[in-house]
Amino acid sequence: LEKLADSKLDLQSVFGDRVEKLIEPGPSRAFATAAEAGAASGLFVRVPTILPGRLAADTVWVEGECKMRMTANAQRLREAMDLVEVRDLAVPAGLDGATLEVHVYPAVRQTFRRDELRAFVLQSRSPEVSLPASVQLSQLGEIALRMLGMDANEARNVAGRIDWRSTMLVPVPADAGSFREVTVQGQRGLLVTRAGRPDAKGHKQSPGTMVLWSDGQHVFAAGGNLAADDVLALAESAR
Repeated sequence: LEKLADSKLDLQSVFGDRVEKLIEPGPSRAFATAAEAGAASGLFVRVPTILPGRLAADTVWVEGECKMRMTANAQRLREAMDLVEVRDLAVPAGLDGATLEVHVYPAVRQTFRRDELRAFVLQSRSPEVSLPASVQLSQLGEIALRMLGMDANEARNVAGRIDWRSTMLVPVPADAGSFREVTVQGQRGLLVTRAGRPDAKGHKQSPGTMVLWSDGQHVFAAGGNLAADDVLALAESAR
């Protein structure tokens, strides 16, 4: 990813040559309670009953609906893969010049805090992703995991077993240090641990953990600067 930054290629320019915003999300809106946020977003908000580290509820946010269309550029993707030495995967056939549409529905983000501890739980209807018939979202997910440094066999297994639409709400962090498949509320999920490496300005990033999962109709995420077991307890208790 440092090589990508040095070459002035960001991930949006890698996957999309031209991006058109069809629906702008607008600014996030704050609400006093999860029930109020649910009424505003049309969601039944799952509220966690276990708050590790004596966290306390802070603010509930509603993030607006967003829809975008982009034109895929296979050459840029190939160049980016070569820069990070992922040369054993092929760019999906039919991707170049294809139109990709992503429709993300309103999301509710609950935040929690105590002293230096921070955590969140986020949920939304499953985003709609329109791809060419010859391209699978798992293929792009596998490429992304490999570009983040995951082993080839592990990337293939993980990419085929999780719902990649959840990453449309909460992107996998660029400094992800490890990935692990987990079960949350009876569903497959992806647990991501941040390495906490320095950013481009040399500032140390806080280590943390995030879990993504889906029940088929909705996507969820939970995370914070907490241990993995605490994030999983937070996620499992959201009912």
